[in-house]
Amino acid sequence: MEPQREFILTHRHDLAEREAQGIRHIPVQSMTGTLVGIDHERGGVFLTTTGGEKVHISTGRNVDTKTFYEASKVLRDRAVTVGVYNEGKRIEIGGHDVKGKKHHFQQEHPRAAIPRDLMDYVEVSPDQKGQKVSGVLKTVYSDRWLELAGEEGTPNKLVHLERNERYSETSLKKMIGKNVDISFNGFGALSVSKGTLQR
Repeated sequence: MEPQREFILTHRHDLAEREAQGIRHIPVQSMTGTLVGIDHERGGVFLTTTGGEKVHISTGRNVDTKTFYEASKVLRDRAVTVGVYNEGKRIEIGGHDVKGKKHHFQQEHPRAAIPRDLMDYVEVSPDQKGQKVSGVLKTVYSDRWLELAGEEGTPNKLVHLERNERYSETSLKKMIGKNVDISFNGFGALSVSKGTLQR
């Protein structure tokens, strides 16, 4: 049985398809089809392709916004292109309405969406005694979501911190490009320190 497909909107070209829980997640920068509707529950868009297949495109964003409401109202059942631009910070839905007028609906964000469905991720928790995650800090999505590069030839991984009361997003960003070790000490305090990983 073929796994169910879901298309993940991302600006990145370094992420490959990933199968998890019977779903094949496929990265795309844009996709064209007939707009069927907005998936408010999962933060996505439903399109019907030229081949007649109904597909789901995950944006990784909250779609309960004026942008998506207006796009659905004006461009429903019309041919549209859904895409991500500006290093993942802008989502666009563009197409022509029934009168032939061209529309571009845009939604801006301060940072790219976290590519959860396209990457393995590790939960770092004070309950996991002796747990340590190491790598080169590549991206800081928030004060609890980080992206690390591992040893040569291994894919990047996401790290989710169960809690973080010690490091601000700004202070974590100062460590980008450096080897770090991430762990909770015996007192349950988070530690993000200079790492020992060799590359």
